[in-house]
Amino acid sequence: MLPLIIAGSALGYTFYKTDKAMQMDSKAQRKYAKAMTRQLEAEALLKEKKENADIALTKVANRKRAIVATSMYQFLDVYERIIKIDFQESDEIKKLNAITLIPEEVAHIKSIAQTAVKPMSDTEILGTLLKGVIIFGIGNGIEEDSKRNLKAANAQLRMAEVAYKEAEAIGVSLDTVVDRANALAGLLARLNLLFMRSIQHTTEIIDRNGYSRTAYNQDDRKALMTCINIASTMKKIIDEPVITPNGELAVETAKTLEIGNNFIKQVEQLV
Repeated sequence: MLPLIIAGSALGYTFYKTDKAMQMDSKAQRKYAKAMTRQLEAEALLKEKKENADIALTKVANRKRAIVATSMYQFLDVYERIIKIDFQESDEIKKLNAITLIPEEVAHIKSIAQTAVKPMSDTEILGTLLKGVIIFGIGNGIEEDSKRNLKAANAQLRMAEVAYKEAEAIGVSLDTVVDRANALAGLLARLNLLFMRSIQHTTEIIDRNGYSRTAYNQDDRKALMTCINIASTMKKIIDEPVITPNGELAVETAKTLEIGNNFIKQVEQLV
């Protein structure tokens, strides 16, 4: 009878261990499934944020190209006419001309405007912002074999949670990129409307007065100077990137937006 009791106990112990192993394996499976879900959520979040940032940066780049190819190019013709006016060195407009656009910049703008394909400062590859960031491949450690265990599953889930938090942090950075890019695109659009109006007004003044400085009263000179100032500010904004070559958010963009908006408020009263 004793052998039967021992055999029964051994069999019961085996069933107990098997049941416990199955329970642990079931928990591990749930942990792995949760880890995989978290990984997919992180990937989806980052994909959405990156696409939004790509759209915003492309919008800025296209707006810059359009302004250079149209308004800025038209301004260069007007600017050459302004230079022909025989203003004296003591005239404020003469001094402004000397510091606004150097010949090399004029040639550069013409080159860009004529081709309309030269990359502008905001055609950054957004991927550089994500350089060194690894949130994919979390599921590589998930094996469908006997090596699965609860300890490994817990570790996998912790990795997935860390990856998701990292994706959230990157998402915040990309949201800032979108906000800055959209604000910059809006600023360029508003300033360009004033720029086109100023170019038209300046053209009409020169057509009326010709190239003799004596024909230009104080209001005429202010109008010409305003047009030059708008062009100078526009160029600075166009040259301002949202993303640095190192893939970081350009801190100067916030200051550019502030200066640009304040400038528009002043110009709106003049144009």
